[in-house]
Amino acid sequence: MNIFWRRLTYSLFLTIFFIVAPLLILYSLGYRYNFNTNNIEKNGAFYIKSYPKNADIFINNEKNKKKTPRQIVNIKPSTYQLKVSKENYLPWEKELTVYEGETTFVENIVLFLEEQKKEILGPGADNILLNKKGDKYAYFDKERQLWITDIEKNKNYMVC
Repeated sequence: MNIFWRRLTYSLFLTIFFIVAPLLILYSLGYRYNFNTNNIEKNGAFYIKSYPKNADIFINNEKNKKKTPRQIVNIKPSTYQLKVSKENYLPWEKELTVYEGETTFVENIVLFLEEQKKEILGPGADNILLNKKGDKYAYFDKERQLWITDIEKNKNYMVC
């Protein structure tokens, strides 16, 4: 291989490096090329955490392969309809906005059971919810304030 081919190969690799390296850096920072607008845009992300765990995630009614808790990256800046659901639980839905270069945190989503076992405690006790252990119950009073009664400690707590 003579000097001409060595210099040509060296120049070619150097040129490719200075073109590809910045593109890889921009890609790793979350920038993507939008073919619709012919612009380079920075994407955002969702961080979704629910109780109970392993709930299904739907973004604009499309099921995501991942389950909670999860960070979903490379989301284009826009407003999305987010739904978190799990079998035997009531689904949670909300419209959220993802901004470029930012993570939208959706934490402490609590999914409630669809049907809870009801126990009859006696006359006038049809608006009471009993916990699994049976040592606490919750009810609404006449002013629609939520109370929790701890039977073991013999105390009432007003929640709101």
